[in-house]
Amino acid sequence: MKQLEELSPAETQRLAMHKSNRLERSIAKIDGQFVTVSGWLTASLFALNAGGALTAIGAVDRLDSPGWSISIFAAGLVFAMLGATLIQHFLSLTSPQAETLLTFWRGAAATGQADWTYYQLEKASLVRVERWFWTAPAVGWVSGACFLVGGAVLALDEANPPPRHAATCNRLQARMLRTGDTAETSRKLFDSLKCQWQE
Repeated sequence: MKQLEELSPAETQRLAMHKSNRLERSIAKIDGQFVTVSGWLTASLFALNAGGALTAIGAVDRLDSPGWSISIFAAGLVFAMLGATLIQHFLSLTSPQAETLLTFWRGAAATGQADWTYYQLEKASLVRVERWFWTAPAVGWVSGACFLVGGAVLALDEANPPPRHAATCNRLQARMLRTGDTAETSRKLFDSLKCQWQE
């Protein structure tokens, strides 16, 4: 296989046409599909963790240790925002470099001449940035894991209500029985607190 420096002008033009077409498609895909999907995933992770945190905050009076699930959901929010920031950062670094390479290949396609030393330097610079691309999806996975773990902690905490919650339910039931208060509003309050009627 020939080295780049050994290519004739005609071979350089053919290679440059192929590379520029391929790079144009890649840039269009990154600018369109990648950005849209990344934005949608980030918004979803943010919404899931925010919803989990609000649910935990709303159930704080029924939970033994609500701080754990709230903290985990809050960490999920931070990781979702960090993932979005990393995606923006990498795109801001790679977009100009990709455009520079595209300009290089277009020039080579037009003239059949190329400065291969310049090309190798630009390509190496792009590769150095792309080496860290894995961090953005990894941070997104951590955010998703925070939602799952926070949900599990919240569910376990709700399944085992704290003693003070059970005492509140017992007092409410005793008052309802003592006063004969079986009104719909009292029963709704009892049910909204997720109290179990003790026979």
